[in-house]
Amino acid sequence: MYFLNFVEEFWNVKPEYRDWAIGRVEIHKDDEQWAIDELRFSTPSSKEWVKFREEWDFKDIGDLEQFKKLLVQFQCK
Repeated sequence: MYFLNFVEEFWNVKPEYRDWAIGRVEIHKDDEQWAIDELRFSTPSSKEWVKFREEWDFKDIGDLEQFKKLLVQFQCK
């Protein structure tokens, strides 16, 4: 099982990206002290993003590859 933790970060970016959600998803495993990986994200802030994040943040998942695909698909909308 894997545990997901979304961490939004502040970046001093071009004005057209100031309202975007930018950060990482930390990937944890029960038997590891620290995150084993992180996935970067950047997407316009929206109700859909908030819903996606709330659906997956602080969740245990079994299929990490499927989650990675979903995160990429969301960002490519």
